[in-house]
Amino acid sequence: MPVSDALAALQDNPYFGAGFGLLGVGSALALARKGAQFGVLAFRRHCMVTLEVTSRDKSYHWLLAWITQRARRAQHLSVDTSFHQHESGKISTTFSFIPSPGNHYVWYNSKWLRVERNREKQMIDLHTGTPWETVTVTSLGTDRQLFHQILTEGQWAVQARRAEWPTPAPNLYVSMCVDPGEAMYQGLGRLTFSGLLNALDGVASTEARLVFMTTNYLDRLDAALIRPGRVDYKQFVGHCSHWQLCQMFQRFYPEQPATAAQRFADEALAVSEQLSAAQLQGHFLLYKMEPLKAIENIQQITE
Repeated sequence: MPVSDALAALQDNPYFGAGFGLLGVGSALALARKGAQFGVLAFRRHCMVTLEVTSRDKSYHWLLAWITQRARRAQHLSVDTSFHQHESGKISTTFSFIPSPGNHYVWYNSKWLRVERNREKQMIDLHTGTPWETVTVTSLGTDRQLFHQILTEGQWAVQARRAEWPTPAPNLYVSMCVDPGEAMYQGLGRLTFSGLLNALDGVASTEARLVFMTTNYLDRLDAALIRPGRVDYKQFVGHCSHWQLCQMFQRFYPEQPATAAQRFADEALAVSEQLSAAQLQGHFLLYKMEPLKAIENIQQITE
């Protein structure tokens, strides 16, 4: 029977016209919809593999580095600005453009990968103050080794970037104490001596950090502050010796011969035997590109 004749017969059917037929059609469409949803869910569960990485995981930055290399055609980008300090004190700035939150598609190892970057606007990381993010990578098939390759390549990319710029160790904190027996101020918040001790190794302390404390009055410091276990190493930094003068000169002017460094050290000690490293650095900065003038005008270092 042709479809047109079947539809005409349904129209003439009194039960169909009363609503039973429409109910049946609606039920059939609902079942078809449920079946399609179940089929899609079963396909994702058995024919697709998904990796989710949160911003708290160490491999998160590796995955972002890999996405940056692969998704070069992304039109919506986010910028990651980093600063790198050289041994000479010069600071260089680099910009890394990362695909912004949203969906991106990457062709990798003869497969299309769906990369979804989500950013929670209502949640932030209490340690870094940045919004909470997750990156989800979805691929056809069940090969989990693919994700291992992706993270390994991302790790290599991050290591290569760090190798280009010598940077200090992460999570490095520098604390200066002048007279911890009195109340001190840090920013807009008041810090007491007991609060300082708690910040060093008490309930308010954090892991993976180095603390440097400097003072001009070691004898005035409270014994609780510099006890063994809280201060592991003490180093007296006095005035520069002849060897230190030569080393600093060669560090600022590496192209100069050793004889020039020796001459600078001799003339500097002739001016004063009590020269600090800060004085030398300030003098060198005045003559960044003129090492000979730094030697000739050494008398100005005490002015």
